[in-house]
Amino acid sequence: MSLGLRSARPPSAIVVAVAIATANAATPVAPDHVAASEPSAALRWEKAGRSPPSPASAEDRLDLDLDARVPTGPAIEDLTARLREEIRRLDAGPATAADKVARALRERAVLLLEARGGEADIAALAGLRLAMARAAVDRYATDTSSSVDELAGRRLAAWRSLLLERFADRSLEDLREAVSGRRGLDGPLARSMTPLLEAMIAGTSHAAGNHWPAASPHELTRPAAAPDADATIAIDVDLSENPEIASTYESWRLRAVHADLSAGAIEATGAALETIVSASHLPPPLRDELLEASVERLGDRRDDSISAGSAWIVAVGELLDAIDRAARRPDRSRRSRPMLVESVLRPLTTTESTTPAQTESIRQAAATLALGNLAAAIEDREIRRELRATRATLRRRAIESESRWISGVSDARAGGGVDRAATRASGLAHLRDLERLAGLSTLVDRLGGFDPRATVPAANRARELAAPLVEPLKRSAAAENIDRTLDASPLRFTVLDADSTSFDGAAALRDRLDARRRQWIEAWTAGDDRRASSIEAEFATLEELLAIVEQVQGLQAETGDSPGRRVAPWAAWWVRPEAIDAAIGTLAPRLALATTAWLRGDLPAARRSLQAIRETMPIAAFAIEVDRTIGSRLAPLPGGALGVVKSLALPPGPQAWFPLPRRDLARLSLLEFERRAALAAGRDADAERLRLEIAASLAGPRR
Repeated sequence: MSLGLRSARPPSAIVVAVAIATANAATPVAPDHVAASEPSAALRWEKAGRSPPSPASAEDRLDLDLDARVPTGPAIEDLTARLREEIRRLDAGPATAADKVARALRERAVLLLEARGGEADIAALAGLRLAMARAAVDRYATDTSSSVDELAGRRLAAWRSLLLERFADRSLEDLREAVSGRRGLDGPLARSMTPLLEAMIAGTSHAAGNHWPAASPHELTRPAAAPDADATIAIDVDLSENPEIASTYESWRLRAVHADLSAGAIEATGAALETIVSASHLPPPLRDELLEASVERLGDRRDDSISAGSAWIVAVGELLDAIDRAARRPDRSRRSRPMLVESVLRPLTTTESTTPAQTESIRQAAATLALGNLAAAIEDREIRRELRATRATLRRRAIESESRWISGVSDARAGGGVDRAATRASGLAHLRDLERLAGLSTLVDRLGGFDPRATVPAANRARELAAPLVEPLKRSAAAENIDRTLDASPLRFTVLDADSTSFDGAAALRDRLDARRRQWIEAWTAGDDRRASSIEAEFATLEELLAIVEQVQGLQAETGDSPGRRVAPWAAWWVRPEAIDAAIGTLAPRLALATTAWLRGDLPAARRSLQAIRETMPIAAFAIEVDRTIGSRLAPLPGGALGVVKSLALPPGPQAWFPLPRRDLARLSLLEFERRAALAAGRDADAERLRLEIAASLAGPRR
C-alpha cells in the first residue's frame, strides 16, 4: 500500500523529510481544517438549519500514486470536499457582500488544491494555506468597524468594500489556466489575491515586509544576472611560460563557467595545465604532444567537450604527479623516471581522440602509482615492532603488484600482458592491509596510554590478528576481524570533558565508560571475543548517544528561545509554531532518558529514546537554520490570515531563499498535513506509514 501525495517528481533532501513529518509529533492536535470546520458568521450556517457534511471515510483512499501530477491525499480530498459543500451552501441562498467574498476565497482554494502540472505541489500548498485562513478572512469581511473618526471611518469602510467587491467579482480565467499547467502560477495567483490584500491592509501599517525573504539584506537588493566569470571563479594559475596555453585556457574557462562546470573542475584543469607546462623532465617531443593535445581539447567548442576535455587534462596532470613522486622514491633508481614515462605515460596519452575509456585508463594509472607511493611511504617507525615483519612482507608485495601493472601497460600495447585490473586490485588489497597494521599499532599505543599494564598483552594480541594477513587463504577473515576490532574499540571516541559541558550525566557516563573499557581490554587481550562483543554493543549505543549530545548542545547554543513564532510566517512551508517549539523543547528531556537508560545497562530503552530524538532532531535543526538565516526578517511580519494573503499576493522574487527546492518544501508540507489528519483521526498506523514514506522518498544534498 502506498500512502502519500501524487506528484511528478520525488523531493530531493532528507533533512526536511522528518523535519516536516515530525514537526507535530510531540503535540498531536487536530488539523486546522478540522478546528476551523465551523464557518464564520457571514455564512449563517445556523440560520440555514444545517450542519457541515461528514466527508467520506479516508481509510478507503490510502492507496495513492506518488508519480501522478495531482497532489491529492485523503485529508486534502476531505478539505476540498468541505470547501465545495460550503460553496454550494453559499450559492443556495441570498448572498451578502461578505458571502460573496467567502465564496470567492473558497473557489480559489479549490482551484489551487486541484491543480495539475509541474507546479501542482506549490499550488496545492497555496490552496491549503488559503483554506486554513478562510475563517479569519470571513470574520474580516463582516467587520466594518474602524478606529478612526466617523467620516474617515465611513470612507475607509467604503474603500474596503470596493476592494472586497473587486476580489469577489474578479475573473479567475488566468488562474484556471495556471492551475491547469498551461502557464506559470505566481503571476495569476498574485493578481487574483491583490484586491483582498489591499482591502486587508487599508488603513493599517502592514504593507511592508516580505514573506519570501532572501538570505541576507545584500541578497535582497542584488540584481539577478548571469554569473560573472572573474567574480565566480578565482583561480591562481600561472601559465605565463606558454602564452598560447594561457589564452586558450582563459577562453575555455569562460565557456566552462557558463556551461555550469564546477569551480573545482575548472581549478583542477588549470592546475593540471600548469603541471604539464612545467614538466621539464619530460622528453621535449612528448611534452609538446601533451601541450598540443591539451590546446586541442580546450579549443573544442562542442558542448559535451568541455567536461570531457577537462577530465582528460586533469587525469594527465595526476599521472605526471604520480610519476614524479614514484621516480623520487628510495626504492627506485635514477632510471625509473624515463622507464615510467615510456612504459606508462606515452602509451596512455598519445592518442588523437578523447574517450571516457582512455581518460579512465589514465586515471587508473595515476591511482595505481599512487598506491605504490603510499605503500612505500609507510615506514617502520609508524608500525610497532611486533608488527614489522608482517609490514615488510605486505610492503614488498604491494610494490611488486605495482611493477607487474607497469609491465602490463606496455604488454597490453603490444597485444598481450597481465590482467592489469586484477594486478591493481591486488596492490590495493596490500595497501589496505598496511593501513590495518597502522590502525592496530595506534590501538595498542592508545590502550597502553589508558592502562600501561595493557601494552604487552595488547601488542601480542595485535600480532596474532595481523599474522594471517600474509596467508592468501586466511587473509579475508583476518582483515574482517581486524576491521571489526578497530571499529569496536572503546577508545575510538572521547566523552565530553566535565569542565566543558553542562550535559546532565556526563560524569556518570565517564565513570561507567572507564570501567567498561577496562573490562573490554581484559576480554580482548585474552581472546574472549564473546565477552568483548557484549561490551561493544554498549559502546555502539554510547557512541550514538555522544553524537546526539553534541548535536543537541550545538542546537541549544544557536537558539536561546523557541523560534516557532518567528519562522512560521515563512511562505515556503506549512507548519505550526507550537510544533517547532515542542520539537526543540523535547530534545533535552529525551536525552536525559537515554543517558539514564544507558547508565543502568538498559540498551533497548536507551535506543528507543535515541530513536525518538532522531525523529525530532531534523525539524529542530531545520527550524533553527531557517531562524538563523531569515528569522530576523520574518519576526516582524504579520501571521495568520493577513500573512497568508500577503504571501500569495506578493510572490517570491529571484533572490528568495530556499534551502530546498520550493516544490519539495510544498510537497513535504502537504504530506505533513496528511499525517496530522491521520493522527487526529486515530489512524496511528497510517500516520506512521506516512512518516516512513516521507523519509524513504527523500534523498540528495541540501542546497
